[in-house]
Amino acid sequence: GRLTVSGSITIGGTPVCALVLANGQSMFSCDGSGQYSLDVPLDQDGNVTLMVFAAGFKPYKRVINSQNPPGPSTPTAEGLWVGQTNNNQAVTALVLSDGSYYTLYSAEGDPSTIAGVLIGNSSMTGPNFISSNAKDFNLEGAGILSATVSAVVATKQSFDATITYQNGFTSTLSARYDSDYEREPSLASITGTFFGAVAFSEGVESAEITFSQDGKFSGAGESGCSVTGFAEPRTDGNVFNLALDFGGYPCFFSNQRFTGIAYFDSYNQQLYVVAPNANRTDGMIFLGSKSPRPVPRF
Repeated sequence: GRLTVSGSITIGGTPVCALVLANGQSMFSCDGSGQYSLDVPLDQDGNVTLMVFAAGFKPYKRVINSQNPPGPSTPTAEGLWVGQTNNNQAVTALVLSDGSYYTLYSAEGDPSTIAGVLIGNSSMTGPNFISSNAKDFNLEGAGILSATVSAVVATKQSFDATITYQNGFTSTLSARYDSDYEREPSLASITGTFFGAVAFSEGVESAEITFSQDGKFSGAGESGCSVTGFAEPRTDGNVFNLALDFGGYPCFFSNQRFTGIAYFDSYNQQLYVVAPNANRTDGMIFLGSKSPRPVPRF
């Protein structure tokens, strides 16, 4: 009628101080090791409900059946992936729980300069990641390119992909999981003004965006184009859903709405916004930092 539940709580190999609850028993994993061990009674169904709460992270919940313990989990590509292509391009990729993904890549040999973004939808067959509708929004003169993506994924470990373009060109990517994805997205973290630049099919210009505490934002580019919109935290990872409305003249996308995502890199204090139009024939990328941090560039 009882079960011992034990383990450790870490992020990126670093122990995390958390409150652990299981069927009325509790303890903290705050001795520096991140470990816990609880001897708990089973509930009427023979289950143990394990819950973990740590500041800055999403609550964790898992129901364990004493007679039918969980087997290996289904492979998933969800998460934040950081790596490099065979062309020496730095890559930051977000794969969301619905299979959509946003992959920012740098210029060759220059990880500080963003050269484009690859977006699309995907599915998983075992450990295989498959996407047949990728669009590459290239900022180095190649325009918008269609592609397919195939990858072999080890959940929260590795993402090894091949990108095949419609013109026959291929690129490979090797990436590792970044646990910053598991932090709870907080509107407080993005409240304030980000200074940076915006890129789209017609070029690049300096821009800034100011977020309020409720997620609403307004911004303007060097050309005088103004935007408004709102961001809301997602429930599956450290990402914000975002809707952006362009003003009238002189905006190139006058009175149009784009939707996409925003990711706040808490380590570098940098904001990345990717928002395509509805039919993915164009889009915008914003990169910004709160002063006096260095501003990312295209």
